[in-house]
Amino acid sequence: MDTDIRYANHRAKFLLLDIKFAQNIRFFEDHLAEIAELLIFAEDIRNQGKSAVERLKFGYANAMCVHIRMGDFVTLNVSTDASSTIRIARQIAIAKGFKQFLIFGDDQGFMKMIADNLELDEKGKRSYVANISTFSEAVDLYVASQVCGAFFISAATSTFGWWLAFFTNNQSAIYYMGDKRSMWDKTPGEDLFLRSWQPVI
Repeated sequence: MDTDIRYANHRAKFLLLDIKFAQNIRFFEDHLAEIAELLIFAEDIRNQGKSAVERLKFGYANAMCVHIRMGDFVTLNVSTDASSTIRIARQIAIAKGFKQFLIFGDDQGFMKMIADNLELDEKGKRSYVANISTFSEAVDLYVASQVCGAFFISAATSTFGWWLAFFTNNQSAIYYMGDKRSMWDKTPGEDLFLRSWQPVI
């Protein structure tokens, strides 16, 4: 792919990227501060989000957050793997000192199974708190910005998982599955993730 410098002096007010480049960091990583100023939650989303955060009782940036993706990703063979997700999320939580988990995703039953497992320590004792999100996608983004102290994207090609991580406050504690499986023409690689994000397997 050509470098984005060829668009630097383009006269158009905006450029529409082909969807396969929508998460390509080369197009916007140097402009993150400006982008952050543009991406402000609407008042109704903030109000709903604050209510959701209060119900969770997690505190600010005090939870290990995980995004799972099933749905059509199962057919495409790029869905979340339960055992590796539980193992990795638990390892990150222990390393960061988190006792609370919040699971985002598109399959409530699968999310609950992940949450139930994450509540148990290595001896099978219920030592952690794990909740699943039942909020709208917009509220999910707000909640992630408030409660997630670390974030794990379990399906590397998930666009929504990427954006949840993007809104997480601590960008040095973002992890993604070091998975090389492609989805259509989208392959996990360096151009897909911000430089501070870390692959894990």
